[in-house]
Amino acid sequence: MQEPRAVPVLDYYDEKYRRDPHRVLREARRESALTTDVLGTRVLLRYHDVAAAFHDPAFGAPDTPAGRLGITDGPFLEWNRNNLLGLDSPEHTAVRAVVARAFTARELRAIQPRIDLAASTFVDAAIEARRIEGIGALAFRVPVAVLCDLLGVPSELADQLGAWARALLPFDRGGQDAADRAVVELDAFVSEQLAERARQPRADLLTLLAQAQQSGTVSAADVRNLSILLIMAGHETTKNLIGNALYHLAMHPEQWAALRAEPHLVDNAVEEVLRYESPTSGVSRRLREVRDYEGVSIGVGEPVFLQVQSANRDERAMASADRFDVTRHEPRHLTFGAGAHFCVGALLARLETRAVLARLVSVARELELDTSATRVEWIPSLAFRGLRSLPLRIVA
Repeated sequence: MQEPRAVPVLDYYDEKYRRDPHRVLREARRESALTTDVLGTRVLLRYHDVAAAFHDPAFGAPDTPAGRLGITDGPFLEWNRNNLLGLDSPEHTAVRAVVARAFTARELRAIQPRIDLAASTFVDAAIEARRIEGIGALAFRVPVAVLCDLLGVPSELADQLGAWARALLPFDRGGQDAADRAVVELDAFVSEQLAERARQPRADLLTLLAQAQQSGTVSAADVRNLSILLIMAGHETTKNLIGNALYHLAMHPEQWAALRAEPHLVDNAVEEVLRYESPTSGVSRRLREVRDYEGVSIGVGEPVFLQVQSANRDERAMASADRFDVTRHEPRHLTFGAGAHFCVGALLARLETRAVLARLVSVARELELDTSATRVEWIPSLAFRGLRSLPLRIVA
C-alpha cells in the first residue's frame, strides 16, 4: 500500500490539538485529502470527499468508539456494537424507524412550548446571576430538561443522566471501567422504566419504545440499547452545540451585536455554529470495498474516519471558511451526517439551541467571557467538540 504524503498525524491527546484542532486540520487538509490519526485510523479531511463518503454504500458498518480505543470486551463494547450507531442495514433501518417517529417536525412542533419554557427558565436565571459557568448552568440544563420531559422521567434525575452520559464518552482505555459501570447501571434503569411503561403507558418516548418491544417490531435488547443511546446522545450533542454558540458569540462581539440588531438571524447563527465549531468531530466507518484517495488505497475492512470538523472548514467548499459569520448565506456543513445515518435528533438539537439564543438575544445586552473566573476548558473527547467550563458574564 502506498503511504500518504507526509501530513500531520492527528494526535487527539496533544493539548495543542485539544485547544485548537482547526489549525492542525487546516495544515493537514492543505497537504492531502487523507491523513492518519494517533489511533492508526485513516482520516478523510476535505468537504467533497466526506460528503461523498456519507452517501457511498462502500462505507459500511460504523467503527465504534470502543473499537477505536482498542477495547476488546465488556458491557461498553457490547453496547457500542449493538446500539443504533453501531448497526448497519437492515438492522439499523428497523431500529431507527422506531425512534424516528418521535423526532418528526410535526411531533417536535408539539413540544416547542416546552422547549421554549426550558430555555426561558435557564436563560432568565443566568441573567439574574450575571456571572455563570455557562456549561453547567445553561448549555447542559436546557437539553437535559427537555430530555427528561421527553422520556417522562423526573427532572431531579438530570444530574444522574448527565453523569452516565459523560461516562459513556471515554477518551482512552482508562475510562473503560467507568463506561462499563454506566452501561450496567443504565441498563437496569431503562429496564425498570420500560417495564413500568408496559404496565402503565404514558404520553412519552419510553412508552413508545416499550410498545415497539411489545409489538415485536424490535427486540428487548434493541430497545434497551436504544434507550441508553437516547439518554447519552439526547443531550450531549446539544449541550456542546449551545456551549460552542455561547463561546463564539462571546469571543466575537461584532457577531453578537449583529445578532442583537437582527434577531431573525438566529436560525442562521445556529447553522453557522454547527459549521464553524461542530459539536461532533465526525464518524468512523469500515469499508466494504477498496477506495483510493490521491493514490492511496484503503482496503476492505479498514476503518476510515470522516472528519466533519475539517470538512466544515474546507476552503475548497466555502469562502472565508475560518471566519465565524452569523450573516453567512446558507452555511454548509456535514455536522449531522447525511444519508441513512443522518442524525435522527438533528431537528431537536436545532430547536433547543435556537430557543436559547432567541431568548438570550431578546433579554441580554452584553455577553462576554468572565475573565475573573476559571479559564475556558475544552473536554477531551474522540467523538465530541465541546467545553467543560465556560465562565460568562451576561448583562440585561
